Amino acid sequence: MAPHLPDSELAAYQALVNAMPDMVIRIGKDHIFRSFEGNVEDLFWPAGVYLGIKVEDVLPDAAAARFGTALEEALAGNRVPPLEYSIHHEGTVRHYEARFVKSGPHEVAAIVRNVTREKETEEQLSEYQCSGTWSTRQWPAVQICPPLKAAAGTSSVIQGHRRSS
Repeated sequence: MAPHLPDSELAAYQALVNAMPDMVIRIGKDHIFRSFEGNVEDLFWPAGVYLGIKVEDVLPDAAAARFGTALEEALAGNRVPPLEYSIHHEGTVRHYEARFVKSGPHEVAAIVRNVTREKETEEQLSEYQCSGTWSTRQWPAVQICPPLKAAAGTSSVIQGHRRSS
């Protein structure tokens, strides 16, 4: 449900929301979900299921507490740093990043992005180890590294380093 805007602004607002890879979630000061817009395909259930439900009844305890603090800070008009949280459901883990902004006297808009792919890549990179350095006249010193586990079709990764003279 889009905010109450004049028709001339409503189309521009809807185009913006639809162009983002994020969800826009409106949450009341009572911590109840009021609306979901944008990329709602990343939710575990249809967006309508969450409407009228408190944040604390949906998110895991630790994430709900941090979310609640961020909501209160945003309602007070304070700048809130991005909040990262994870949801585990039936063997699936999804990672999200939420940004909060006061959108009315009694309401906050949370701009939420699914960052699962980025988190998985970070985890793989932390396991990533390089071995051996070689160089030729045509190439600066390079390290030959084993492939990333999830990089399908990648046989190896080469990182270039300039030779110091």
